Amino acid sequence: MCGISGVVTLNKSQVDKALYQADCVQKHRGPDIQDRQLFNTCQWWVGLGHQRLSILDLSDAGRQPMYSASNNSVIVYNGEVYNYKELSENVLNQDAKTGTDTEIVLEMLEGFGIEKALRQFNGMWGFAWLDKSQKKLYLARDRAGVKPLYYAIHEGELFFASEIKTILEMTQG
Repeated sequence: MCGISGVVTLNKSQVDKALYQADCVQKHRGPDIQDRQLFNTCQWWVGLGHQRLSILDLSDAGRQPMYSASNNSVIVYNGEVYNYKELSENVLNQDAKTGTDTEIVLEMLEGFGIEKALRQFNGMWGFAWLDKSQKKLYLARDRAGVKPLYYAIHEGELFFASEIKTILEMTQG
């Protein structure tokens, strides 16, 4: 059931505080590993957080935020793309380094772009994908909204998370 969270702000000090609050609120979503990272994109600071419940790959190889093989993009992801093995073999034509669907989702996004990649996913997901080379952050969820992804703009900052109460905590701090 993993959890994701993030903030986009001009105030660097806001990022650590907001992601720490998100970790506290969403700890129950991912008790195995909690991690967060900060990125500078132009004048904006982007913080990505993840609470991991290990399902497909129990090793640290599935740690998130996860970087693409090229290091040009990073993702925090909650969900399952059921056809990830097929996509890895037939579309990407590459061997996975981890046993996670997260890796395949990330490489598909980077290799094909968000529109084409999303059309090929069969499953349920919510994610934040930072394309560092294009300096863009994408938020996406599955077509039926099975995996939650909420967001709010508060005082010129963007907050997002897997739970509404997380956003409330992040914006009140």
